[in-house]
Order: sequence, then structure tokens, then C-alpha cells
Amino acid sequence: MAVSMTGYGRGSKENNGASVTVEAKSVNHKYIDFNIKNSDRDYRIDDGIRKAVKTRFSRGFFDISVSIVSESGSCKVVVNEDLLKGYLAVAASLAERYGIKYPPSFGELFQVKDLFTAQDAECSADEAWPLIEEALGGALDHLAEMRKIEGSQILADIRHRFDVIESLIKDISEASENSKSERFASLKKRIEKLTQDVELDESRIAQEAAALADRSDISEEITRLVSHLKQASGMMDEEGPMGRKLEFLLQEINRETNTVGSKTPLADITKIVVDIKSELEKIREQAQNLE
Repeated sequence: MAVSMTGYGRGSKENNGASVTVEAKSVNHKYIDFNIKNSDRDYRIDDGIRKAVKTRFSRGFFDISVSIVSESGSCKVVVNEDLLKGYLAVAASLAERYGIKYPPSFGELFQVKDLFTAQDAECSADEAWPLIEEALGGALDHLAEMRKIEGSQILADIRHRFDVIESLIKDISEASENSKSERFASLKKRIEKLTQDVELDESRIAQEAAALADRSDISEEITRLVSHLKQASGMMDEEGPMGRKLEFLLQEINRETNTVGSKTPLADITKIVVDIKSELEKIREQAQNLE
């Protein structure tokens, strides 16, 4: 099943006057990575979120935001002490070197991102986690569904482009077959012209022409290309992540296509090779979004 790495999900849960909302976004990434915004700044919650995501997804960059609100309205403001010390140290250094105003006012410090965080004073991490877990589950359900929907759309586009490539390979095969006798005759004439002052019998000329014609034969490359397309078709019918496997197969198809282009002197086939490479690039861009 093709699953996109791009999606969005939202989940919420309320209980005993506390409300938790979780938003989860994901985009394509080579591996799996996280950016978690948790108002409680409790790393136990972050670890729980990471574990929950890893059990359901294998690739993607996940941006997850957790918001906790209590009806009691009781809250506290937490200062990131390490961040504050760092900013004050830099401010003092700049003041000494350039005469910049020091110390900074509270209003100026308030503009520093992540320096102050409002937290619910009556909802500890242990109390909040069950609510977060349920809200997170809902967000990840929605996220997974959106990734599946987009994945199916991407897969449909990829299938279409592989169909186009298959048709283009058939055109190359037909053009190559139709030109075999012409290539042999052309090479034979060239050899005869180059060796007109050298005594060579017809059989030797024919052998040399045949050897040169064989070097430009692309039947093996065509066979491998057809085989790769069959592998791609089978891969797209399999369950589980396919993005990386598809990217590897695209490299092999591109390599064989380049060989076809370098071996044949025919302008018609060269044009078809360019068309195939264009389709392969579009498939590669789409495959990068698949899990």
C-alpha cells in the first residue's frame, strides 16, 4: 500500500475540567524525526509521543503540538533559565563591545521566543498523559488516513507514468528492430569505403559490419528495462513502505535508459530516451513523498 509522508491530523480529549488538543503534521524525510511542542516541557511526554509515532509510521518529519487547558484558569509561567542566561551573556558582551543598551527590559525579553512558557499549575504530566495519549491517538488516526489518501493519489500518478514509459520502450524496441538491416548496410558501406585500397573479401567485411552492428544492439537493455517495469508493478501491489525500494529501482531504470541512449545512433530513439528520462524524473519526485 502506498502511503504518503505528507499529512495533517488533529485530536482532542476533555476530562475533569482539563482539555488537551494535539495537532500532528508530517512531511517527507529520509528517516523519521520529530519537532515536539509541549507546553509542559516534560520530556516524559515527549518520549511517549515519539514511541506512539514510531509504532505507526516508519518515515517522515513529524511536527507535533500539544496544548493543555484547564477550566480552573490556574496557571504558572515558567522561565527557561538556560536560555535566559545565554541571552543575557550575549547582551552583556554586545553592550561592552558596541555600547548597546544593557540590561534589556522585561518587554524586550518577553519578545524572545520560548523564553517564557505558561503552564497549567493543576495538571501534572502524570495526570495529563492519559488525556494526551487519547488526543494523540485521534490526531495520528487522522494523519494516517490523510497520508493513505495522498499516497493512493501519488501511486495512481506513478502507475500512469510507468505505463507511458512501457509504451515508449516498445517504441524503442520497434525502431531498433526496423533499423537493424539499415544499420548493417550502412556500416558495411562505411567499411568498404575505408578499406577500398585494402584487399578484403566480402565475408570479412560482412563480419566486421556485423560486429559493429552488434555493439549498437540494445536488445539486452530492452529486456532488462521490461524486467524492471515488471518489478515496479509488483512492488506497487505489495503491502508496506515502498518509497526507498522504488527510488532504487528508478536508478536502475535510468541507468539502462542511459545505456540505450549511448549505444544507438538513431535520432528517433534518442528523442524517446529523453522522454523516458523526463517521466523517470517526475516519478522520482513523487516517490520521494512515499513512506
